Amino acid sequence: MASFNGTPISDVIDSILDVDVLDDILDKVPGGNTINGGGGNDFLFAFTNDTLRGEDGDDVLDAADGNGGNKLFGGEGNDTIFASFNDEVFGENGDDTIFGGLGGNTISGGLGRDTFWIANVDLPANRNTITDFNPIVDTIRVDLAGVTQLSDLTITQDVNDAIISRNGTQIAVIKNTAIANLTATNVVVDVNAGNNPTINVAPAAIAPVTFTVNENLGNGTVVGKVTATDANLAAGDRLKFEITGGNNDLNANDVAPFSIDPVTGEIRVTDSGDLDFERNSSINVKVRVSDAENLFSEAQVTVALNDVAEPTPLAFQLKTFEFENLPKLGTTAKGDDILLGGLSGLFFVGTAENGNLKFVANTDRGPNGEATAQNRPFLLPDFQPEIVSFELNRTTGKIEITKRTGLFRADGVTKLTGLPNLQAGVGGTAYTDEVGVEIQADDSLKILENDPLGADVEAIAVDAKGNYWLVDEYRPAIYQFDVNGKLLDRFIPIGTAAATADPTDNFGTEVLPEVYAQRRNNRGFEAVAIEGDKLYAFIQSAIDNPDSDTDTTSKGSRNLRILEFDISTKVVTAEYLYILDNITGTGTAKTDKIGDAVSLGNGKFAVVERDDRSDDTSNKFIYEIDLKNATNVNDPDNLTDLPDNRTIEQLSPAELIAAKIKPVDKTLIANAAKFGYTGVEKLEGLALIAPNTYALLNDNDFDSNVPVKLGILQFPADSVPLQLTNNNGTITIAGGSSNNPTISFTIKSSSSNQVSELGVFIVDDDEGTIDGSKLGDDDYEEKALSRAKVIFSTINNSPNGFTSDGLERVLSFDVNSKLRFFSIDDRTTSRDLVLKTKSFEKVIFSSVTNFQQLSTASFSIRFNNLVINAEAGTSGLVLGTGLQDDREGEVIDLRSDLATGFDANLFPKVEATFTLNREAAFNNFIGFYKVENVAGDIKKSNGDIVKVDSLEYASAAVTNRLTSIEDLVVGNQRTAEKTGIFDAGSIFAPFIIINSNPTASFSDTNFNNDPTVYFSYLGANRDGIDHIRLLGNNTFGFEDLAGGGDFDYNDIIVSVKLTPIA
Repeated sequence: MASFNGTPISDVIDSILDVDVLDDILDKVPGGNTINGGGGNDFLFAFTNDTLRGEDGDDVLDAADGNGGNKLFGGEGNDTIFASFNDEVFGENGDDTIFGGLGGNTISGGLGRDTFWIANVDLPANRNTITDFNPIVDTIRVDLAGVTQLSDLTITQDVNDAIISRNGTQIAVIKNTAIANLTATNVVVDVNAGNNPTINVAPAAIAPVTFTVNENLGNGTVVGKVTATDANLAAGDRLKFEITGGNNDLNANDVAPFSIDPVTGEIRVTDSGDLDFERNSSINVKVRVSDAENLFSEAQVTVALNDVAEPTPLAFQLKTFEFENLPKLGTTAKGDDILLGGLSGLFFVGTAENGNLKFVANTDRGPNGEATAQNRPFLLPDFQPEIVSFELNRTTGKIEITKRTGLFRADGVTKLTGLPNLQAGVGGTAYTDEVGVEIQADDSLKILENDPLGADVEAIAVDAKGNYWLVDEYRPAIYQFDVNGKLLDRFIPIGTAAATADPTDNFGTEVLPEVYAQRRNNRGFEAVAIEGDKLYAFIQSAIDNPDSDTDTTSKGSRNLRILEFDISTKVVTAEYLYILDNITGTGTAKTDKIGDAVSLGNGKFAVVERDDRSDDTSNKFIYEIDLKNATNVNDPDNLTDLPDNRTIEQLSPAELIAAKIKPVDKTLIANAAKFGYTGVEKLEGLALIAPNTYALLNDNDFDSNVPVKLGILQFPADSVPLQLTNNNGTITIAGGSSNNPTISFTIKSSSSNQVSELGVFIVDDDEGTIDGSKLGDDDYEEKALSRAKVIFSTINNSPNGFTSDGLERVLSFDVNSKLRFFSIDDRTTSRDLVLKTKSFEKVIFSSVTNFQQLSTASFSIRFNNLVINAEAGTSGLVLGTGLQDDREGEVIDLRSDLATGFDANLFPKVEATFTLNREAAFNNFIGFYKVENVAGDIKKSNGDIVKVDSLEYASAAVTNRLTSIEDLVVGNQRTAEKTGIFDAGSIFAPFIIINSNPTASFSDTNFNNDPTVYFSYLGANRDGIDHIRLLGNNTFGFEDLAGGGDFDYNDIIVSVKLTPIA
């Protein structure tokens, strides 16, 4: 490392070294110096009227001790810039962090995700001016005593600008920004201002520290700042912070609760769902602080959570209604009367003409006592399970039972019972039920005969034909009954009859996977939901797999199966995994079971996850789950990476990731107990009345001392799930709880005879206005496309084995954004030709006739023969796609990113599976190489930076290609699968070598003789034409002919599936 000092005169100091300290503050007199950092990570210091240019690398430009008047240019890389006052700051390219110092500075972040510190500890003497704040990707930071939330600041509109003030003092003016675009997501307040514990790096261990914050803090919120000192730290060197342990993913959604800024030491929330006091009152994180020579110390940081009251009934309204005057079912052998109860399952039928809400519920196997060894006492052995129809009058609060439908065998005469079916082995093992007994008047036990079709039914759904579908815990089984309660069929695990002494016994139709017979006693199917022709049956607690009479696996596993069953073809079509949150509780506090489920449409369901407590501390969670990204574990091809001699039920969440098994996505809707659904232990009925209204019902186990309580839980308008509304062809994203919801776009069908690109742009109102211009105005097309995000391109001649149908892209937007869409046909694209040539004749904008509303949160859009389905959600962007909606964004971005939920510190490696398809005469070669920034610059092994317009760019890219990836080649009209490993924390760009490979000469000083190589960056392509198109998430289409050739982008198609590796 070299160090250079300026003089009192006008110096020009230039460096090309890797890491330099270029200093002009020692003389403390005006020098008018120019200091250029060159390559590497440099530290540049200025005093007065100096010009600093960081150029390439992650540089630090520091004018904080100067007297102002400086010009600070970050250049390429992720730079940190400290202004003084009256300085001009230009972050330029990269994710820069800029400190406003004493104020009066004019600041431009440039390209990238920039952070602007407008006030740090002290109020600036004069306001700073930010000229190019992007509310979608940039962040404004404030660290002031007394400022703990955004509302502590005053934000006002001054014509086109936003003014941020504190107690009447203006801190910053944000140019060309509406105050509606400044939210707690992009204006971040340090909640520990003035009170940040300090960690002192010493030769010994670092002392532990604790931050205390409220639960449920939003993503991106700073919970504390780990600061460190190093007595031996060389001038200009900086410490690095990283998380090396703890930080457990408590809600098992593959996103850790916290990340840490490697430069500042700030710990931020990355998954607010983990910050749940009821689940864990504190979270431990191990933080490592290291110097430039990788000497380090570690500390345990504890984030303690304050218990914050959940939203009051003003936010979530719950009303409860109790069943009264329940009819008598019978009298036990000991003379006790039993009343109707045991309602386990609920389905909303509709609204009666008089406005009453109509429901059906089902009883379970009947009143019973606690088991002794293998014996289960049945208090009414002849009890017939039934379906109870009832109505709720919401005005009077009265519940009226309107019909009771007993369940019969297929003859329509023989009553079903709730008695066990069979005992094939040792108690607690597969195909084995408890033994039914009756307690006599003298307390003796009478052993009861089995009922091979006996039903312990736990949930109910109704299909489009009016048939009842119920699931039970015994086999487990799926029952189909007609409207009169006559059994039509019973579907059970394969091998049931063969497990008995008489294999001719008829227990039902054996179609379910054998492993379901290993259900834990009384923990078989607990929930059922129907969507279209698919029925979904939910296991209550984990299957005991491997099986033992002590249910060891089941009791220790959080992995529950969801079985998908086609009710028309009567076959199992899929299985998915649902991960319980936390099963470490004891006794009645153990939250280890499902209660019920209901379909929300589009592969989404609401699911009850519960314990057995009855007060307001209990867990009666209602989650929204989504099957869309989950792995089908019924497909053996998806289980090839299971560890040897281990089952799905035995794997931890981390092991599931390693096995490439993705559980369903979960989002907490509410804890019903927090809103007053108390006094009951078993929430086992859940029904959807309207998009924001649920019905709840408990199973009282036929105990007349426990009420049968119907609850109506209603969300307010601002808690309604995400909605996409269409107003004259403008789509508005509304509702939900996220400031940055996503829309998933999926190609439903594509039969076009040309290549088309589909894009989306943000408009100012429902009429589609953009900065005062309306559709039809001369400048409208250019304004629209300058705001465009590319969704994807579709091709017209797919290689064998490849289809565009089903390809997906996920994009993120601000809530309340208004969107319009466009397509560009044939060879014109928004990224290169249109905005360069101002040729818009092939641009087609959407209108109201293009859209069809599918649900409140989804729609389809049609352009000629291209049909796209769009659905709103909150799942975040897909790993690798963070830059893919930008121009020249056909890259894989593996940097840490809140939008994707990916933390490169937690997952240093990413495994890639490449699927290749080809339709080309040329034998082309595909590769990937690391780039330093979004502009595509390459850093050579000697530290030199090669820019995209350099003649040696192709040579540098091919030389630096990732050899950790198999050669990406495939025969014509063939499909191939390859694998590789990416290092996390960087951007990787693809290239295509035309009819050649990397062994060709790329080192000749006459770079014009190199084989032809095309890139995502137009400046690197010899013909200036786009040769790579985005066809879906991490899916790239390549065109191998010069000048764009036939512009079909099907010569090679590469689809990349990414899996983080811890």
